[in-house]
Amino acid sequence: MRHRLLLTALLLATSGCSPEALDSDSADEIAGGPSLSWQAVDSVNVGDPLPLQVTASAPTGVARVAAFFRTAGDQSWRTAPTMERDGEIWTTEIPSEQIGAPAMELYFRGETVDGLISYLPEEGVQGPFQLSVNRVGQPIPFAQDFDGLSEGGLAEVGWTSESTLLRGYEWRLTTQESFSGTTSAYHRRIPSSILGEVEDWLISPPIDLSTVDAAMISWVERGTNSDLADNSLWVSTGSPDPGRGEFVEFTQLDPPPEGEWRRIRAVDLSDLAGETAVTFAWKYRQIGANEWWIDDVRVDALSADLHVRDVTWEPNPVAPGESGELIVLLDNLSPVAASGVTLTAIPDAHVEFGEPVPVGPIASEAQAEVRLPFTVHADAPENVRVNLDMVFEDPRRSWFEPQSMLVGQASIARVDYQLDPAGEGDAVQLVRMTIGAGDPDDPDFSVPIENELRTGGEHIAEIDVTDFYPYLPPQPGPNRWWLRVESGPSGAVRDFSITHSAEPYESTDTGGFTGFAPAVYFLPERANPTLGSQSTTPSPVQPGDSVTWRPTLRNSGASTTGPTHVTVHTDDPDITLVDSGPQLIHSTGFARNTTFTPTFSFDVSADRTSSIPARFIATVEDDFEAYEIPIDVPIPYPFLAVTGVVIDDRSGNDDGRLDEGERARLEITLTNVGGLATDGPIACLLSKETGDPEVTLHVFDGLYSSLSAGSSSMQRDFDIEVTSGNTGESIGFLLDCEDRSKSYQVPFDLVLGQRPWLRITTLPDPVGDNLNDYRFDVLQGYFRATDDSLELMLESAEPFGSLDGLFIDVWGSSPGSPYSFHNITINGTRGSIRGFASRFQALGPIEVEQVDERRVLARIPLEAMDLRTNQFNLGFGVGFCGGTAQFCDHYPDGWGAPYTGLVTSRWALIRW
Repeated sequence: MRHRLLLTALLLATSGCSPEALDSDSADEIAGGPSLSWQAVDSVNVGDPLPLQVTASAPTGVARVAAFFRTAGDQSWRTAPTMERDGEIWTTEIPSEQIGAPAMELYFRGETVDGLISYLPEEGVQGPFQLSVNRVGQPIPFAQDFDGLSEGGLAEVGWTSESTLLRGYEWRLTTQESFSGTTSAYHRRIPSSILGEVEDWLISPPIDLSTVDAAMISWVERGTNSDLADNSLWVSTGSPDPGRGEFVEFTQLDPPPEGEWRRIRAVDLSDLAGETAVTFAWKYRQIGANEWWIDDVRVDALSADLHVRDVTWEPNPVAPGESGELIVLLDNLSPVAASGVTLTAIPDAHVEFGEPVPVGPIASEAQAEVRLPFTVHADAPENVRVNLDMVFEDPRRSWFEPQSMLVGQASIARVDYQLDPAGEGDAVQLVRMTIGAGDPDDPDFSVPIENELRTGGEHIAEIDVTDFYPYLPPQPGPNRWWLRVESGPSGAVRDFSITHSAEPYESTDTGGFTGFAPAVYFLPERANPTLGSQSTTPSPVQPGDSVTWRPTLRNSGASTTGPTHVTVHTDDPDITLVDSGPQLIHSTGFARNTTFTPTFSFDVSADRTSSIPARFIATVEDDFEAYEIPIDVPIPYPFLAVTGVVIDDRSGNDDGRLDEGERARLEITLTNVGGLATDGPIACLLSKETGDPEVTLHVFDGLYSSLSAGSSSMQRDFDIEVTSGNTGESIGFLLDCEDRSKSYQVPFDLVLGQRPWLRITTLPDPVGDNLNDYRFDVLQGYFRATDDSLELMLESAEPFGSLDGLFIDVWGSSPGSPYSFHNITINGTRGSIRGFASRFQALGPIEVEQVDERRVLARIPLEAMDLRTNQFNLGFGVGFCGGTAQFCDHYPDGWGAPYTGLVTSRWALIRW
């Protein structure tokens, strides 16, 4: 039975029967649940909460009462907030945001303490109460600036957001951008990884237009990537739910202004006049990665709609201390004439305006000119824009127009550049250019000047940089400007200049750039002090020496400014600086293409056993900035490493691998990877240091020849037997060696059942030197050669997770190869190799495998590498962090990065 509600009618449900009782044969279970009554109402207004009060009683006591509701037509029911009890009275409230037009359905469920149930109405879900939902529109003028609301809190003011195709990117509130106040409505861009159409609706509360014969709606908006926007305004005089199909498109909207706020032309709502509840919806539809902000929504009776077409001033240019007139050209874009309007300009910190000026009358779709006196303060900065925030007021409303006026002259950055042809048909390719001031890796500001598809030939890019006046004119130091080019095609920067105060400042730092290789140019050009040569006394430097050091510095860039000095420092614990400067290079600057040779002195610890050069930093400093020059001073020392192990197991299964129960002869190659010859022949003893397998050493001593720097010697006399162990288990061996004056400990590992892995470098990479905490912090590298592949394994100091997104770049070279360089790239689970000989040539895919949580393995086909010798010089780059470091971690340290200079002398040498 369906129930018709009467206002203030008292409805009583006598003992209702629960569904459970109807299915039972037990007389006790058929007993009724609580008696329920509700003070009913006919209707509820949209935007109002619905309070509920139920009286419930039962001889055995009432355990609980619950209310269930839904918008008419919905499939599912919702539970009202938990009802609170006061004797026999149970109360709750359905929140306003859950009240949906055009009607609500409602029923109650009561339960006694012994589990008997009843419903009100007695049919429960089969015959609920029905309440009409009145759409009560808010009166006009209606204004919403979203201020004072929390992030995302549209419901706080009766606004909603709906997604009809994809949830998760709905409209919300943001404090990141706003036209007035602190908050606006915002739709973020959809990630490019999300394919397909997206439709999201920003929905207003209903608005009452019954009191006017004509109305209009306006708002302020901004966007990014606005050329990709597909925005529209929709209206509904029925349901505010887009899913019910009662919204109709009212008008297609122009793309929002790119990167700036602008008040749109008011939309004439006269066709909707007389409606008591009109809901507006701004529909965002994805066809690209665009953003949309909306603020200061206003609905009012149709009136004038004034917009500033142009602002000029006399005199122009105007200087600090001068007075003049502001000339404002206005458009009335409304069908209603403007009358009784005044213009007020809000004073800026640097300019004063006269009294408010009357505007009009201005006929529909007509223009008018308004003049407003002003005075620029004498202490105002020159060549800057000052705010001209204007307020227009008529008897019904006021509106705000932000404008600006230029004191002095605009500052313009310009780049003239040439692109090489892109190939047949000269296809377009993307050119990105950015300018900024300060350190290019940590700029004080930066702004795009070019981001376009271009063909080969001459091009010009310009941008107004007046708003960055604190950094103008360009000067050495913090106010030095720069241009970064990241271009698909190769080309050349012909001119890079900034015109400030009508004076051009031109850079002498120009030249060619390579496709996809970042290039940076400076204005003014930086000095470029570098190391030309160096000498030491004594030479070569040895542990225990007191050294006189003379590095020759050359400046191949612009001259420094003012007195310029050089100092040196080092973090090497074995070096003590005796004289580190400063030394004066020149009182007027370190001139272009000149050299300077200072004299410094330092002591080397007698206990130093490393063959790694000592790293010094020479700092050249003038009145504005400092330039650091890393300089390595060789301190040669013999350093031995195992660079080859051949397992001769012909007495076993002859597979070149060490197996359990097998006796084999080890042919161990020892290489002096240091910079100084050993002191005579080298005697070595082999011992097992680590690992679970049991090993018997039958012959464990051997004699190697004297080793000059970079030379190798092989010893075949090591005879061992594996008496127990399992495939895959590692054995750590140690060669304990000595020549006539020095001792050496040389570790290496063998794995049962596998070809020998050898360390790429004898010393591990420093831990914690991975930029930006990149997840792969290189610790050590290993290599081995099989019959058909070169295998490279890289180990991280910490677990790096999965291969997904992991990036490793390997650069290398080999004597006699047809390629100047090899480049091996690991990108996630995929890998490839290419060779460079005047251009890059793809040589095929490689295998990539995650060995465990800390190691990744690459197998490179030797046939694809096309090597002429069994040796390879290589360096690893892990992750891409940009800047001067490029890679997030280097192994070995300091070998450089692509496009910023390969320090191949720091690559590691592997032989097999």
